[in-house]
This record gives sequence, structure tokens and C-alpha cells, in this order.
Amino acid sequence: MIITPDDAYTFTRDGGYLDSRMPGQYRILIDEKTREYIRKMVALLITPWLETSEPGSFLELACGHGTYASFFVHAVTRYTGYDIYRPSLEEAARRLAGHSHCTLIHGDGRTLKETENDSQDFVFCFQALGHVPDDQIITGYIKEVCRVLSPRGVARLQIWGPNLRQGFHIGWFPLDSLALGSGGGSLRKAYRRFMTGLKKVLPPDFLLPRPMGSPPDHPVWKPGATLSPLKAAALVNSLGANAAISAVGQGGVWSDYWLTIYKDQAPFFLTNR
Repeated sequence: MIITPDDAYTFTRDGGYLDSRMPGQYRILIDEKTREYIRKMVALLITPWLETSEPGSFLELACGHGTYASFFVHAVTRYTGYDIYRPSLEEAARRLAGHSHCTLIHGDGRTLKETENDSQDFVFCFQALGHVPDDQIITGYIKEVCRVLSPRGVARLQIWGPNLRQGFHIGWFPLDSLALGSGGGSLRKAYRRFMTGLKKVLPPDFLLPRPMGSPPDHPVWKPGATLSPLKAAALVNSLGANAAISAVGQGGVWSDYWLTIYKDQAPFFLTNR
């Protein structure tokens, strides 16, 4: 993904919120490396549901340019994409042209009011809720997701936890991503022996915590509101739905988690892990 300062898009809002830390003008260009990353994320986060469920309705919160949707929209019976930026929706409309079952909605940045109760079989949100300015918007969206989710539905929302701050926080690294290196003094050798032992007894995707300093300064992907996973799960339960939390680390830089919401039955990807 290449983010280039450009006047191609001037984002304007007529409601909701706009994080003042996000630049008003930029363009996202997608190269082949990014496309491969998106394919992998769709295969990891969306395909398991598509392969184990009857075709159904799909709602994507913060659909952006429709990049993710273009990889799976053919496999759902109805697709609804929400975004707060009209130019992004215009690009999504071009990308998804030819799919008559797609609806794109310019949202208010707080609700899914255009969507009926119990109407969505899958709700998905990735790389968006961490940029909103306060946690009340996150909890508001969780309430809305529980409202629109069908009895057989599943929602997967990526949320940033409270340890993701400008300053000290905990990063999560998959075990197989840690390079052992060579050489070094006695401490380095002891670390290498310890990690080699861990790799023999733990699965490669086991997540290890690591203290981190300030995240790198970035013009767009700057952290906004956070929400404790315990608070998120408690809110879902109070609304009569079920919640599951899974940790995830993006290269160890951000500390975030996935909130999975379901009503009647735990999804396949939770019961077969």
C-alpha cells in the first residue's frame, strides 16, 4: 500500500465525525504486494465463514474503496458497504460495478440506521474502529452490529485495546516471526537458546508479548480510541449476544484484538481451532 499526498481526493463530511489527526487529502494506491496481503486476510478472516455457511447477506463497516469486497462479493447474496467518505464510496462503486446486489451507504459515522434489525448474516470491520476519536463511537457500533445481526449471523470487528497508546504499550508477535540471529554476547546466546526451546514446544502462531515504545509516526494510521476487550465482551453479553476475543498483532507494532459476535451458534472458526 502506497499512501501518496495528492489532491485526487478531498474528503468532506456532512455529518458524523472526522479525526483531525487524519490528513484531508491523500490517495491509496494498491500494488501487487498489497493485493496478495488482502487475499491472505480475506482467506483468514472471511473465507472460513463463506465456506461453512449458506450464502447470505454481508455488511462491511468502513468499506473504503471496496478493495476487500472485490475479493468476495461474488460469494454473498447481498452486500452492503458503509463508509463516511463519499469519494471512497464513489471509487467502491466503480470497483464493484456489475454486481447488482451491492448497496453502498454514506454513513453518519456512528450508526447503521439504514439497515434493518436481524438482517445481516455477516458483519465485518477491519482497520477502522481504531481511528475514531472516542470509545463511545466504538460501543455505539457494537450495539448497532448486535441489532442488525441475524440469528445465525457472525460479526468480526477489529478493535484496538487500551495498551495501544502513544507511548509504552505491549506488542504481540507470532513466535515464528521472531528471528534468532547469530553471534552476540552471553545474553544474546541465552535468549537464542530460550527461543529455540520455545519453538520446539509451542505452535508457530503462538503470540508472545513484547514491551514497545511509541509507535512510528504515520500520517494516516495513527491510533485513536481504544476499548478494553473485557468491556467489549461484557457489552455484547448485555445485549443478549455472545462474544469471543482473539488477540492479533500486526508486525508487533499495534496491539489489537478481534471481537467476534454471534447469537445462536458459535461459528465454525471458533469451534474448530
